[in-house]
Amino acid sequence: MLTIIGLGYGGEGGLTLGALTKLKTGDVVFLRTGECSVAGFLAEMGVRFRTMDDLYESAEDFDRLNQAIAERVLQKTDGDVVYAVPGAGNASDSSVAALMTAAENAGLPVESISGISYADAALAAARLNEAKNCRILSCSDAAQVYLDSRSVNIITEIHSRAAASELKLRLMEILSDEAEIVFLSASDGETLTARRIRLYELDQQERYDHLTGVVTLPIKELTALEHFDFLHLVDLMDLLRAPGGCPWDREQTHDSIKQCLIEEAYESVEAIEDDDPGKLADELGDVLLQVVFHSAIAADRGEFTWRDVTEAVCRKMILRHTHIFGSDKAQTADDVRRNWEKVKNENAHETVAQAMERTRKGLPSLMGATKVQNKAALVGFDFADAADAFLRIREESDETAAVLRSGDAAALADELGDLLFSVVNVARLSGVQAEIALQKATDKFIRRFRYIEDHVTGSGKRWEDFTPAELDVLWQEAKKA
Repeated sequence: MLTIIGLGYGGEGGLTLGALTKLKTGDVVFLRTGECSVAGFLAEMGVRFRTMDDLYESAEDFDRLNQAIAERVLQKTDGDVVYAVPGAGNASDSSVAALMTAAENAGLPVESISGISYADAALAAARLNEAKNCRILSCSDAAQVYLDSRSVNIITEIHSRAAASELKLRLMEILSDEAEIVFLSASDGETLTARRIRLYELDQQERYDHLTGVVTLPIKELTALEHFDFLHLVDLMDLLRAPGGCPWDREQTHDSIKQCLIEEAYESVEAIEDDDPGKLADELGDVLLQVVFHSAIAADRGEFTWRDVTEAVCRKMILRHTHIFGSDKAQTADDVRRNWEKVKNENAHETVAQAMERTRKGLPSLMGATKVQNKAALVGFDFADAADAFLRIREESDETAAVLRSGDAAALADELGDLLFSVVNVARLSGVQAEIALQKATDKFIRRFRYIEDHVTGSGKRWEDFTPAELDVLWQEAKKA
């Protein structure tokens, strides 16, 4: 039997009678650390214990430390084994969480005796009544988990000035350096006292030990924030669409803003093409706004929420990355794409042709053509290479020229479509994105046309005053400019 005991947040005053009895009768007793005020009292009461302090000195990081603690405890599975930690003794202590998982995997029964929680003492000392939105975690865990500026965060075990400095930098990612926080300490080793300080002062205090902690105060007004995350964007959209919010935002529908999603996506692509990280971050924010906007509209209509959106995409990514979360193998990006398409088709229960029809819907024509061609290539229906595909351009070009001479408009549209489709094949097999290539060609045409327009305007003449041959000369100059 393994018993996990919470020693309470301070000295013997936080130790329950049941915990003390178990500590006295346990066959093997481990303390996570002997650097806690209750350790001396336990020794006086005749409790013989071992500590994990040597592991703290040798472990490279907290994950390895917790693993080493679990291994040491589980080596003593004969008899009544006790593992005791400061605080409540629950899974908020990362070593307890690791030990409980290891014990479960080993089939070892576990019971728990809770101590008086540091969180309760911290809230009392800070005179806060925010337990409903309260989260407690150790200083070592703060760098690895999501911190919410909208909630009370109780962060414990700030055992050194260096740890306080690291925590300060982490908190500055969600709070301003002038933000007010509550600094917790226990100079007598037992009773927590609270002082309000500014965040930048966190690593400027006189003393740090296992009872040192901080409480961050919730910031509920969006205008009071200096840093924002995804949930703040959700809150902001809810506020704008709430009764009394923004009239424009409230009246929008999926249909009325669908074009915005396309425009913002293209502007993000433009930022990538411009190699402008700052602009890309801004444009991706606009894309994310559209996702949240559509999710809010859907939520108001009882269709879905943003949680459904994130759940769907996470499930999809796990399902389709079978080489990470399943038994498939993938050594190259092509292997990944093949696995991806295989899983998509297996789960969609559709033919390749049906997949083509589904894939191209809603896409610009060039992108849709590329997607369809990729679907065909996955089952081996493809040209040998780009040079082979280029021969089809010549064939389609000759057919287009013949129809052009005939004056058959319907046939011409059909042949031009075949010609464009053939060009997309060459682009795809050459690793060129046809949509982007055409965008660049259009931009290039505009630059060259501007050169000609400037010349025409500067000459004082009208466009019709220039012959086609003269305009062609200017065009050739523009190509060299």
